[in-house]
This record gives sequence, C-alpha cells and structure tokens, in this order.
Amino acid sequence: MTKQALLKKVEAAIDDAARARMYGQIEIEFKAGEPVSFGKRKPKNWTKRRTVTMPRLTDKATGCPVLDEEAYGRWPHLFSNLARRYRVPDHFLLTLLFLWDQTMGSQNAPCGHVALSQIPVREREARKWLAALVKVGFFNVIPAKLGDKRGSYYDYEEETAPAAWEKFFDFAGTVTAFGNWDGVSPARFANMAARAIGANIPPSNPVVPEPEITAESRARAIAAAKQRAARG
Repeated sequence: MTKQALLKKVEAAIDDAARARMYGQIEIEFKAGEPVSFGKRKPKNWTKRRTVTMPRLTDKATGCPVLDEEAYGRWPHLFSNLARRYRVPDHFLLTLLFLWDQTMGSQNAPCGHVALSQIPVREREARKWLAALVKVGFFNVIPAKLGDKRGSYYDYEEETAPAAWEKFFDFAGTVTAFGNWDGVSPARFANMAARAIGANIPPSNPVVPEPEITAESRARAIAAAKQRAARG
C-alpha cells in the first residue's frame, strides 16, 4: 500500500467514525519509517448506537403504487398536528420535511446528507431553520467540506421529547411577526430558538434591569441634581 493510499484510508476512517459516533483507536504500522498497514480498534465499552430499521419495499409490497414506487418515510402525525395548531410558515415545514426525509426517512436512519439545494425554499430561510434545529439539540451536524455536493451530514437525536418539539413549533409559529425576518442572521435566529424552548443560551444583547427606586436613592438623586444646578 502506498503512503498516499494509506493516508486516504485514514482520512475516510476518521470521517466515518465521526459520522457514526464510533470513538476508538486507529492503528498504523510503520516499517523503516514508512506506513505499511492500517487498522481500527473499538474500545472495550463500545456499543453500537440504536438506529431505526426502515422498510425495504418489494414490488406491490403495500398495494399502493405511489408508496411502492420509491418506498416511503416516517413522517410523524405529531408534526402535522403541531403545524396546524401553531400555523407555522411553509418554509419551516418544507425545511423540516426534507431534513427528516434524508435522515429518519433513509435506510441509514437516523443519519443522512442534506444539501441546501435539495430544500425548495430560499437558501437564507433554510439556513436559519437548519441552524435552529441543530442549536436546540434535535440534530447534530458535520458541515460539508468545500465541494461536497452531498451536503452536510445530519444525525437526529432519537430521544428528543414530543414536548420539546411542541415548544419548537410554537416558536416557529411566531416568526411571521418578526419585523425584519431577512435581517436576522442564522446564528442569531438559532440562539432565539434555543432560548424559546428553554435551552441555556444567554441573549445576544442582555437587558440591564432598571435600578430599584427607594427613598434613599431618590434623596441622593435630588441632592445630585441640586449640586449640578448650583454649579451651573
């Protein structure tokens, strides 16, 4: 094995391990200062992460042609009900639909690649919702490398509670009231979403509380005002 080929295998293994969350050891054997073999070793306490098994459809598996044609994903009824309850904007629902289809709707559930070009909404809107869904902890992401047309790699946190999703949909239903939606950056919007559902994210511009007015502070203010008047 050439040195260049070995380095490519190492890079691919590191990338795969990060995506699958398999933390272990990568071993490279050297002879005369040159790498000659490559191997991976999982730690003793390693356990494979639970994944959802998606159906593999055969011809006429369901009897419904549109389902049998390209199989189907698992879109939660909860999402549809929450969308109606909180009247969320179309660009949020479309972003979530395509993200969910590429992760929980894939054979590699709960993981998958998503490119911005795959989501049929304005790019700036898609970026905001993707950033927010990652910031609140519903998804993890490995950003795409430059030139990678597959897009970023997303991993859904399967233990996310329905109550947390309801808080997010509630927040999503308020964005139509934003006076300057386009002016809000994806990073700032993500922080707003995290605060809305209760994540510990400090505000970008913390508000300083007004000082409490007491008889003593009032007397000091009056005295200071009199001194300024006397000097003037």
